[in-house]
Amino acid sequence: MTQPAPESQKPAAGEPLICRRCGVVDLPLLSPGTGPHAIRASCQHCGRFIRWISTLSPSERMARKVKARLKAQQQHPPTQAQLSFLQALGDQGPAPENMAEASARIEKLQGASRPRDTNALGG
Repeated sequence: MTQPAPESQKPAAGEPLICRRCGVVDLPLLSPGTGPHAIRASCQHCGRFIRWISTLSPSERMARKVKARLKAQQQHPPTQAQLSFLQALGDQGPAPENMAEASARIEKLQGASRPRDTNALGG
């Protein structure tokens, strides 16, 4: 028998989720999160925690992830693999100062070395 949901919980307006305990696919109950988590999603049927829900949109989460990755890469010297790949791509510039700079150069060189397909859209 299911227990009634506490007053603080309300059904989600989003997508149905799968409960790993009871296997039901349904809208979760949403309640306030704890610590760094914004929203807790729990099964409406058995009450088990399903996952944390972010208040950010997927594009905002991705932008934050990219920004954090760039910041982390700026703190480390380029890897030997990056340096070797730059050399294989024909990079003639001075050695990059960090992983982020090496990655940017690799992307630039790969973009310049890829042939453009002008017939891709039939034109």
